[in-house]
Amino acid sequence: MDDPEKLEPPVQRRVPGEIRFTRSKQAGMFFGAALLFFWVSVALLLLALPGWTRTAPPVLNTSGYAILPLPLAALLAWAGVHLARHAYIVFSTVGVELYPFWFPSRNMQVLFWPEIEKLELEAGGNTLVVRLPEERAVFVSLAPLSRPARTLLAHAVAGLQNRGSGAGLSQADPPPVP
Repeated sequence: MDDPEKLEPPVQRRVPGEIRFTRSKQAGMFFGAALLFFWVSVALLLLALPGWTRTAPPVLNTSGYAILPLPLAALLAWAGVHLARHAYIVFSTVGVELYPFWFPSRNMQVLFWPEIEKLELEAGGNTLVVRLPEERAVFVSLAPLSRPARTLLAHAVAGLQNRGSGAGLSQADPPPVP
C-alpha cells in the first residue's frame, strides 16, 4: 500500500468566482453632499449662538434651524454607504448581472453566458456593450464607476474576450472570471 505522505493531492478544478463593481464614483458624490449639509448645520448653529457673529444679538433667534439639514445629511450618508457596498455590475459564473439604482433587488437583470455573443467597451471606455443574439444589445453606462474600477473592468472584458474568441461567449462552460 502506498504511503499516505507520498500521495499527491487530487487536482482540483478551480471554480471561477465573481467580480463585483460598485457605484464608487456616485458614492463619493453622496458623501460629499452629506458633508456639505452637515457643515451647513454647523454654520446655522454658530449663527444662532451669541458671540460668534461679533454682534450683540445672534443672527438667528433659535438654534433649531441647525437641525433641519441633519436628516438630509444622514440620508445622503446612508445612500453613499449603500452605493459603495452594493454591486452595480457583477461578472459571475451565471453571467453578467446588472443592478439598477432604484430597487436593485427587484429590478436586477441577468444576462446569461450562453446568450451573450460579445462583450465590448465603446471608445472612451464609458459604455459597456453586451451583444445578444438577433442584433440586440444592452448598453451599460460606466459613469458610476471610478477610474480604477473602469480599468479593472476593461481588463475583465479583455480576458473574457480572449477566452471566448472564436465562437463568441456562448459555450457550455462559463468563461472564468479573471
